[in-house]
Amino acid sequence: MKCGGIITAAGLSSRMGAFKPLLDLNGCPMIVHTVLSMKNAGVDPICVVIGYRGEELCPILEELGVIIAVNPDPAGSDMLTSVRIGWNRLPDSDAVFLLPADMPLMAPDVFRRLQHEAEKEGPIWASATVKGKRGHPALLLSACRARVTEYRGEGGLRSAMLGVPPLLVEAGDEEMNRDADRPEDLAAIRRTAMERLGLSDERCHMLWDRAGTPEPVRRHCAAVADLAEAMARDLIASGGAVDTLLCRSAGLLHDMLRSTPHHAAAAEGELKRLGFVRLAEAVGSHMSFQDHPDGFSERTIVCLADKLIREDRRVSPEERYAPALEKHPAGTPVGDRIRADRKQAERLCEKFFLLTGKRLFG
Repeated sequence: MKCGGIITAAGLSSRMGAFKPLLDLNGCPMIVHTVLSMKNAGVDPICVVIGYRGEELCPILEELGVIIAVNPDPAGSDMLTSVRIGWNRLPDSDAVFLLPADMPLMAPDVFRRLQHEAEKEGPIWASATVKGKRGHPALLLSACRARVTEYRGEGGLRSAMLGVPPLLVEAGDEEMNRDADRPEDLAAIRRTAMERLGLSDERCHMLWDRAGTPEPVRRHCAAVADLAEAMARDLIASGGAVDTLLCRSAGLLHDMLRSTPHHAAAAEGELKRLGFVRLAEAVGSHMSFQDHPDGFSERTIVCLADKLIREDRRVSPEERYAPALEKHPAGTPVGDRIRADRKQAERLCEKFFLLTGKRLFG
């Protein structure tokens, strides 16, 4: 099933009192995180429907590579109008996900789970639930397209689909389904964004400055970040679901305290103290593959990217581990751990090739 996405961003943000798509989350406009939540699940293409202050959103959305559609009457129309406008721009999609622009916390596996259940059960539309309560996203299959695009009554999507109950799929949590209607909602979203999402490059550079990270280390971190982000995108294109911005942020920050004893643990502790929980965990586990889950999590992607960058250039695991192997002979605890990590790095490189068709070195 080829799934596109529609993000509705035409509203006036009247209850918030500030333009929601441009509100700051971890150094990025909120709309960036909302778009990335879909991109991280492989949803493509994505159409963002703009209206009020749309000219301010266009440069951001163009950089994200999405389709931009315009609702010409954002004040006099409802969200379903934007859905119709967006769906008309996605003629080749078998189904479309719907998400409001002010819901930036959706995890990519929620989209994957909803699609999987819809493919298995064959409904004409589906909705994620949280503890049995319907929430976001919704998934509309092509069989209900005419019903949605031709409906002109009151009551939005639920009225348009009256008499056709959706497939309900338990997915996500209450924080993922929190929207930014009021200032208190925004405060909660910002706390959760710090705990779960990645940071802008600018925020990472500020943390480098705060930590006094030397320039050669910054170049190494930037190279690791570029590779980790590229790996994440390749895995998504091959059916995975990972957070590209989290991978990039952790790559940028993994060695920010390299001159400090036990630098990985020190950086993890500092980031957790600042509230960046998932980012801290990815940074803190970059030294070794020990205790990593199976598969390519954000933690494993960053760890492997670090093992393929020596200074600021791409190398093989053999070259990357050679100095450590000379320093720590086999039969010692450190030497045996390093050799186990090298073997795991080589296995992961081969697994990455089997999944994506791309070689990470050589």
